[in-house]
Amino acid sequence: MKEKRIKIIIGALFALLAWQTGCEMSDYLPGGGTGGGSLDETKTRYPVTFAPLTLDEGGEEATRAARPLPSGKLRLLVYGAYDNIKEATPLADLLYTVTDGVLALDVTDPVQKPLELPAGEYHFYALVPSDKLAPKNGTATAAIGHGDDPLASRTPVTIATQAVYVMLNPLTHKTSRVEFVVSRGERATFATLGQPTLMTLYSQTADPVAFTLGEGGGALTVPDKAETDTVRMEQFEPMAEAQTFRTERLVLPRPLSDFMVNIRTTIDKGDGTGPQDCTLRGRVYSRMFDPGRYYHFRLRVNDPAEGGDIVLLVTPWNGFGWDDNTGGEGIYITVGHWDKITYNDDIG
Repeated sequence: MKEKRIKIIIGALFALLAWQTGCEMSDYLPGGGTGGGSLDETKTRYPVTFAPLTLDEGGEEATRAARPLPSGKLRLLVYGAYDNIKEATPLADLLYTVTDGVLALDVTDPVQKPLELPAGEYHFYALVPSDKLAPKNGTATAAIGHGDDPLASRTPVTIATQAVYVMLNPLTHKTSRVEFVVSRGERATFATLGQPTLMTLYSQTADPVAFTLGEGGGALTVPDKAETDTVRMEQFEPMAEAQTFRTERLVLPRPLSDFMVNIRTTIDKGDGTGPQDCTLRGRVYSRMFDPGRYYHFRLRVNDPAEGGDIVLLVTPWNGFGWDDNTGGEGIYITVGHWDKITYNDDIG
């Protein structure tokens, strides 16, 4: 009896091994069962529709709010949940027109058809703008530079045996936002600070950089070390506070390191010579730019001989910054120092 039981067990193991050998890898891969590139035409497909799409502006988890994506063109890439996106071709690559968050298939492309997928597990990548974020083998074919605002999200989706209504994860910003406010200090020994005409940030990430699909929809390729690119900020505007001016722009994320700041402006010393062209020079210490964050820098110009501190407040993407010398919510920290003013190419 014991020998018979052993023979039965051995036979069952051989049968199981033969069954497993006869199975293809696609029998275990969700998302159409092909591992990427094409869908099994023999399987029943189910319609996929979408809830209004939102844009996450960041903030604390308890208070953060996502607003509807106002308008634009969105690219939707669909991969099997277990596809290697660096090698696989998307199972679907569709363009949608977005109006107040509502997605409508782009009718300008007659080849496109409403999305239908077999039962399985998928990853949906929502990408804006649709022309620059068009990854091939997981990497964007068009690169991202300073001033661009790429948005992306990734949503796991499971399709069983019926139509699905998908709520895509909110899009998030992948670059950084930077603001500089320059003002005449309360202890200033000169008469007037003029409106700056140019600010230059040195040692920034060199553009363009590639966008790569992944967690959160994807990310930009940021170097391990700061590079030699410069960012120019030319559009200063007066603020409500007297002799106070601000400028802002979008920049590529950067690794942790120092960078130099130059500000071209005019100063009237009150000695009868009138406004004199000058350049303020300073350094920001150990500062990185994280994706989706807003960096508010403030520089007060007092006695040109003593220099001054550069103060920083970091907020979510649409966070409140400097306003009439009251500042916003958050912690203000000293992150740099300016210590030199050049008048007409002479050290002042």
